[in-house]
Amino acid sequence: MQIRSVSGLFFAKTHPYARVYALFTLAFACAFVKTQFGLFLLALTAAAVAIASKISPKAWLFGLLAAFGLAANIFVLSVLSGMKIREAGFSESFFFVERCFCAYLYLAALASCANPDDIVGALSYIRMPVLVTALAGFSIRWQNELAKQIQSVNTARILRGGGNKLRISRLRDAAAISVAMLVRAFFRSERIAAAMECRGFQGRLPRPLLRRFALFDALPVLAAASLLTVALFAK
Repeated sequence: MQIRSVSGLFFAKTHPYARVYALFTLAFACAFVKTQFGLFLLALTAAAVAIASKISPKAWLFGLLAAFGLAANIFVLSVLSGMKIREAGFSESFFFVERCFCAYLYLAALASCANPDDIVGALSYIRMPVLVTALAGFSIRWQNELAKQIQSVNTARILRGGGNKLRISRLRDAAAISVAMLVRAFFRSERIAAAMECRGFQGRLPRPLLRRFALFDALPVLAAASLLTVALFAK
C-alpha cells in the first residue's frame, strides 16, 4: 500500500490509518449528535474537510439530493401510516438531512484521502469483527468493478438506440439492467466465495503497517475525538 497525498488536506502527511480513524470517528458522531450546535460544529468541520479534499460539486449535489430524498420518503411514509402532517415534523426531517449529509461528506473525504486498502487495513489493524472487515473489503474492492459493468451495459443500450426511446421505456430498461446486474453480482459472489474458501480464507485480512505511528499521527484522531465529545455533550 502507498500513501496517497491529498493537496490541501491538513493531515495529508499523517499515517493513512490515522486519517481513516479520524474521519470514521467524525462520521460516527453525526449519527449520535442531538443538538443543533453540536451538528453545526460537525457540519462546519465536514465542509472544511470536504473542500480541502477537493470533492467535486457533483459529489456535493449527489449527497444532498440523496439525503433530501431519504427524508422525503420517511415523511411520506409517516403521512401514509396515518400521522397528521403537523405531527410528521419538518424540523426533525431537516435535522436528519443535516446528519446524513455531514456523514456523507466525511465518508467522501475518506474516499478521497485514503486508498481502499488503507481503509480495510485500518479496520483489520484494530481487530474489528471479521464480518465488518470482510464486508468493507469486498464492498470497496467490487464497487468500482460494478460501476464499470453498469457503464458498459448502459453504453451498449445507447448504441442500440435505447437513448431515443420514450422516458417510460428508458425506465423499463433501467429496471431490467438493475435486475440483471443484481443476479450477475449474486452468482459472481458465490464463485468468488467458493474460490476464497478453497484457498483457506477465514475472514481475517493481513495486518500490514506502512510505518510506525508517530506523535504527529495521533493529532487527527485526538482532534476528531475532541470534536466528538464537544458535539455530543454540547447544549
